[in-house]
Amino acid sequence: MNIKFAAILITLFAAAACNNNAEDGRVTIAPEKTFQMISGWEFTARIWEMDKKNNAYSGAWLNYRDDIINGLVETAGLNRIRLEIRSGVENPVDYCSQFFAGELSYLDYKAHFYEKINDNDDPGEANPAGFQWACLDYYVENLLTPMREALEARGEELYVVFTYVDFKRPALASDLSHAAAPEEYAELIDNAFIYLKEKHGLTPDAFEIILEPDNTADWRGKEIAAGLLSVDRRLAKSGFTPDYIAPSTSRTFRALPYFDDFAHNKEALSKLSALTYHRYDPKRARRNLPKIRARAEHNDLETAMLELTYGTIDVLIEDLTLANVAAWQQYGVPFKPISPDASGADWGKLELTNNFAPLALVFRNVRRGAVRIGAATTDPSLRAVAFRNADGRNAIFVLQKEKDEEGRSDITIDGTPAADYRLIFADPFETTDLGSITIGADSSATITAPGAGLLALVEISESPGNAGAP
Repeated sequence: MNIKFAAILITLFAAAACNNNAEDGRVTIAPEKTFQMISGWEFTARIWEMDKKNNAYSGAWLNYRDDIINGLVETAGLNRIRLEIRSGVENPVDYCSQFFAGELSYLDYKAHFYEKINDNDDPGEANPAGFQWACLDYYVENLLTPMREALEARGEELYVVFTYVDFKRPALASDLSHAAAPEEYAELIDNAFIYLKEKHGLTPDAFEIILEPDNTADWRGKEIAAGLLSVDRRLAKSGFTPDYIAPSTSRTFRALPYFDDFAHNKEALSKLSALTYHRYDPKRARRNLPKIRARAEHNDLETAMLELTYGTIDVLIEDLTLANVAAWQQYGVPFKPISPDASGADWGKLELTNNFAPLALVFRNVRRGAVRIGAATTDPSLRAVAFRNADGRNAIFVLQKEKDEEGRSDITIDGTPAADYRLIFADPFETTDLGSITIGADSSATITAPGAGLLALVEISESPGNAGAP
């Protein structure tokens, strides 16, 4: 057996010789137990173009776009994108282009985000001058398309979620309510789908009916259901059949009341693909996750956590194991904002935001189509989750919350499928390759890890570039 040592001691032995205390540093893998299939790891299409500090547009990031795209795919491991369409797109004035041209400040532009002005009085006959697509062009051309091409070069696909946004904070209001006029709403979405296909050759994989309806003026469960059905009828006539996801409430405890109200419409419920939520209620979230999972399973739906700005590896593991999520989003681009200013920041160097390194370790090594398999521990200082990728490679993750006085922690993993593995460790700030190990027929390993953080055993692929390198 060939073992490479790198600040770690690894001892392999039969399960019978393991630590006699079943609760002390022990994880058991059960490959025969299977759970959800992973759809992808998501982010929202937005970089640093909205310079709030200087109340202006900033296009400086475009000079480093290729590095950013490479970072999103290769470093962060992202393969799913939220492309937003704000309700104020239905407007005779193109405020987005004015903002990009430097003719409008950020705050003046923001005032028009949700200013809806009806294109005409007939939802069946669109007035092309009444819809402004410049923002879609910007994010598709500069983020989505190059990211899609980068993933295709890896033999993978980008999953695109098209998301409608209609928050209740408009400085400029209007008489049009898409929630109260589902045919007008469907007209906007249908024309957006047609535009994306004709202009960019893009057909979204999913449509998110409304982002955070609990932060809107008039979108409730009943309106979400009516909107979905109106959109579905229009899109079907135009040849589109996306997955539909809802309710995407800002807090977990609001997801089920919105969903249950929505579910009174059985036709709309039959067309839904995923029950989705955001996690901006940290004190309540954990106890609501099993309830969300149970409701989704009862209705044969996937679950997904689709926004949290400060997500950590603890949160990801909870969502994966308690809510059974198929997709997960840390909001925005996971790189520290950098700019060529007096601070001496180097635009050429991308750094992950704090706490993202452990997330990226999971994302890079658990790809779309992977299935979660059994992983359990009774040690309160550990969290465990494991997957089998579509290519058959296994990836096992153990989060060590504590460490001993010497900064090391012994972890015994039983039931691991026999194979060669890459051993990788991530703390909140960086990732370290600890070498390779071989696990034999005894399916057990004891690992002395560097300390608190996420330990990964990633089965080594025969294909180059897929060995889970940090």
